[in-house]
Amino acid sequence: MPFSESTILQLHSILYRYMPQPGGHWKATNNDIIERHPDGSSRVWFRPVGTIERGRGVNSDRVRSEIGKRNLPFSISDIGGACPGVSRDMVRLVLRTMKAEGLIASTGKGRGAKWVGLTTCLQPQGLPRIGDAEGENKGGTQ
Repeated sequence: MPFSESTILQLHSILYRYMPQPGGHWKATNNDIIERHPDGSSRVWFRPVGTIERGRGVNSDRVRSEIGKRNLPFSISDIGGACPGVSRDMVRLVLRTMKAEGLIASTGKGRGAKWVGLTTCLQPQGLPRIGDAEGENKGGTQ
């Protein structure tokens, strides 16, 4: 049996078949375990992983967010390690999509390939590039 999102939801649906609440859906609320004291104070003993807000697209959003944080060249393994639970195929898919959008570029091929964010290479508007000072050759030829 392949391990995927749909498999998990299917198993959850089967497990909850005879329960009053239906299964096969992402949870909508957090199930915090809270101790409440007579004086009105409380203490959280356990806080689970947060609820899934949209179901689909969460992993790709996590990958995009992690890529956006990178200033130095990074590999697929770097992103995969920073996003536990996200498959390498999902990381590759997001990288291809962001490359097509012109947000990142690959600096190589195969296992040694590194990726860089193109937005970090852009020169801020209004500032001259090095070598573009007045009186210098801007055409690149002598």
